[in-house]
Amino acid sequence: QVEDTLSRVRHRFTKYADHNNSITEQKFLEALGENKDSFFAERFFRFLDKDGSGNLDMEEITQGARILLSGTTAQKAEFVFTLYDINGNGTIERDELKAVLTSCVMESKMKLNENVG
Repeated sequence: QVEDTLSRVRHRFTKYADHNNSITEQKFLEALGENKDSFFAERFFRFLDKDGSGNLDMEEITQGARILLSGTTAQKAEFVFTLYDINGNGTIERDELKAVLTSCVMESKMKLNENVG
């Protein structure tokens, strides 16, 4: 099951890869079907881009998908922590938590009372 899903992921992303078999953030968003303003897709890209190159190779994509599909609890917790630790300093600060929650609401098209803060 996991290997079948990984095969489909690799196949999908291969369609968007350049001649070096890597994918830019813009192409990554296109492959996911997300718009360029997707906070979570951008954070996911940052999590996958382990070498910080600004591009993903097939190994980074495969390893990231493998973590989400069948990773340990610790690996999945690291992923979620990386989503929330926007500035990458190893802590989740109040402003980061607020930014994540605001993005979640915005992307899901939910409406919040303005007094929520």
